[in-house]
Amino acid sequence: TGPRYQLFENNCNHFCSDLCWALLRRRPPDWINRTAEKCARQNRLKHSKEQAQHARVRPQAIQLNG
Repeated sequence: TGPRYQLFENNCNHFCSDLCWALLRRRPPDWINRTAEKCARQNRLKHSKEQAQHARVRPQAIQLNG
């Protein structure tokens, strides 16, 4: 709930899956959360690319005249 809720990586389907496992020792079918898992992979890939791009852009050193 609140700030820990993540639509793709920690949603109500994940909760239901954990609950089913705790009660029945079975998980819901894989297709239940397949879309969220695909979106989470895309989101992680996007963030990795953004981080790599930011790492390549370095601010120029400030030169002081003394």
